[in-house]
Amino acid sequence: MLQGEVSHSNKWVGYLTAFLLPSLLILSVFVVFGVFPFGEKSLLVVDMNSEYIDYFAYMHDSVRTGGSFLRSWNMGMGLDMLGLIAFYTASPFNIILLLMPATLMTEAVLIITVLKIGAAGLLFFIYAQKKFQLPWLWVVVFSTIYALIGYNLYYSSNIMWLDGVAFLPVALLGVEGIIKKNRFRLFAASLIYIFVSSYYIGYMIGVFSVLYMTAVYFSKEENVTTYLKKIGVMAGSAVLAAGCSAVLLLPAFLNLKNGQNALWDIPVSFELRYGISEMFSKLIPGVYDSLTDAGLPNIYFSVFGLLAALAFFFNKGIGRREKIVFGAFAALMLLCMSCDILDLAWHAFEDPTWYPARYSFVFSFLGLYLGLRCAEKHKDIKGSGLVAVSVIILAVFTEIATKRYHYIDVFSVCLGMFFAVAYAILTWHLFKRKRRGVVIALIALLCAELWYNAHGIILGIDNQFEYKTRQSYVDYRETYAPALAVLPQRGAGAYRTEIREQRNANGAMALGYNSISHYSTTTNQKINTLLRGLAYNTGTLNEVRFAPGSPLAAGLLGIKYVLSNSKDDMGSAYTEYDRQGSVVIYENSLAFPLAFYTGSSATGPGDGETNPFTLQNAWCRNLWDDVDQDPFELVDAVELKAVNLAYEDRESGQQYYTKAAGDKPAYVEWTIDNGAGEECYAYFGLYKRRFSRVKVYVNGYRSTRVLAYRSNAIIPLGRDDSITLRLELEGDTMNFDEAFFYTLDKAAAQELTDRANANQMNFTVFKDTRVEGTLTAPDDGVLVTTIPYDKGWTIEVN
Repeated sequence: MLQGEVSHSNKWVGYLTAFLLPSLLILSVFVVFGVFPFGEKSLLVVDMNSEYIDYFAYMHDSVRTGGSFLRSWNMGMGLDMLGLIAFYTASPFNIILLLMPATLMTEAVLIITVLKIGAAGLLFFIYAQKKFQLPWLWVVVFSTIYALIGYNLYYSSNIMWLDGVAFLPVALLGVEGIIKKNRFRLFAASLIYIFVSSYYIGYMIGVFSVLYMTAVYFSKEENVTTYLKKIGVMAGSAVLAAGCSAVLLLPAFLNLKNGQNALWDIPVSFELRYGISEMFSKLIPGVYDSLTDAGLPNIYFSVFGLLAALAFFFNKGIGRREKIVFGAFAALMLLCMSCDILDLAWHAFEDPTWYPARYSFVFSFLGLYLGLRCAEKHKDIKGSGLVAVSVIILAVFTEIATKRYHYIDVFSVCLGMFFAVAYAILTWHLFKRKRRGVVIALIALLCAELWYNAHGIILGIDNQFEYKTRQSYVDYRETYAPALAVLPQRGAGAYRTEIREQRNANGAMALGYNSISHYSTTTNQKINTLLRGLAYNTGTLNEVRFAPGSPLAAGLLGIKYVLSNSKDDMGSAYTEYDRQGSVVIYENSLAFPLAFYTGSSATGPGDGETNPFTLQNAWCRNLWDDVDQDPFELVDAVELKAVNLAYEDRESGQQYYTKAAGDKPAYVEWTIDNGAGEECYAYFGLYKRRFSRVKVYVNGYRSTRVLAYRSNAIIPLGRDDSITLRLELEGDTMNFDEAFFYTLDKAAAQELTDRANANQMNFTVFKDTRVEGTLTAPDDGVLVTTIPYDKGWTIEVN
């Protein structure tokens, strides 16, 4: 049955095929690529590796052990959880995670990814079946394309975004209900799901829904008053959906606001970033450029989808008004992806880092909509129209080939041209002869193209970022979990713990220890600012990682234990507490309690200090009036030598070094006189991100530490009488604001630590959302804590 009414049995066969075909295609790509259990790889790459997998592990553990979804000590000194859940983990698909054991987290990610891609195919099929009068096999062609659009493959590591892609067709079915009968329930219900599962993408879907309604309505009608009424119904539905989702949307909004320093600073620019040739280069199958800001919008929706979309404008059965309206719609979408201010508006006026045009999936949807509309009027397509479309595609692909983009090879361009010609021939036979075999041949060719494209993108991501092996994730957990298990139970001696060799900044969420490290879009920037001041990771706006620099900086934050799998000396402030396998547990003798009594004049650590050593000194002096000796002392005797480097001292105070001869070693060397034999430290305030990786040598020995824009913590130099520090460039430039060299008077630091511990609070309850304890104060004073302030806290005394 190729035309007319679709039988009930064929409808269900269509549903099953629309789901299984893309699911099996992407699964086969992962099998060939070698994803476990078919190889050693996992889907842990970029954000999936640095964020989601650990959030999933935390969620899994919290559900099974009765943990909190409101707040957690396992990230950033203790942060709100609701906003993070709304942004990353609220998808109903994540129920699968909860049903599987913790040892199968990577397998759960694989299953969910495949299911979401299958769901996108199924829901698009349902939309197209209801919207267009087409045989189910024809609709399967378009639904399979939609499930495997370039966006879903490029951005699959942001797995939450796939929910929005899958449910966009449902939302637009709801829009159709409003247009035809003012029925809003489906639109509101779909938005509730989308807002809950991924409100960020939900905003983009809301914008597209308005544009879609406008285009569909005015392609057939002219009554502006009726249109405005329908827009009102849509707006009311969106408000209703937002209200129903407010339990997650409100904390998510507040967290996002806290997580972005310049959320409302809108850079007004109408500059066009991409040319048409650049944009269309992403329509060639198998092309991968980058996930970073250097990448282009991901608009691929197959060569067949492109051919069908262009044929829409050559179809004589489609009216001129409809062509003009949807042509303008498509042009607007291309303009939005290229124009700075319009692109920013699609991202809710938050300048995105990496993952360009995060709404580009709606352009792919629009292209497939045009293709379906053209197929619906297939009797009015002439052979000359298909020839014209083929010539246009061949001409565009030829133009792209002449540009010699670094990410496109000749084979991919030629293959794209082959697909264009083959699809045109098959389409002609399909529309004129209406044979089932032609449809099946078309589907087979399409599957080959989609498979080739998916495989090319997965390989491209792997070459740039590398999908981590499953075993590396398992080994990390198995290495450190036994050591964490032997630490004292939290209670009267509540404390924080860190791991020296971190897999990422969110490992504490997976392994369940109190940490200062954290990375997410929703992180609290006030906390990050404080931690950066203490010389913890200044690489990205939303990331802070522990680094074994100053034991006093760690101690002020209550970091009592540090686990290390390294043979590097931790310094005299750390003593071995225990050993589990290859992991040594060090106890920090300078660890302050998380809450303690001090005098009534105590104040906070201070703001704006760029020298982490003087900040720590100021912190200690602000706690007590009678501090006689600062813990850190400036090292006076420092001799500087620059080899094969041109030096420039800029007006801003920035010291800028450029390699003179590219084929010779280039380094800066300091000789430090440390006659007192105290622990010596160095710190370099890196200038923004334009900083090559720099190898660190201390007394001729290569340190495990490096300097780079994501790593500029305090560098321990040891206790030798004479210390030589060499920074050797791996690239061409090194630039920093100032170099600081200090020694730590351990006796003075220990005296302050003992003083704090003698007046500590004894916790009787220490949970994520509730802390209780007792403290005996000798007189009026202040309770000092490193528990982050949150408006949700209620404090009761006696």
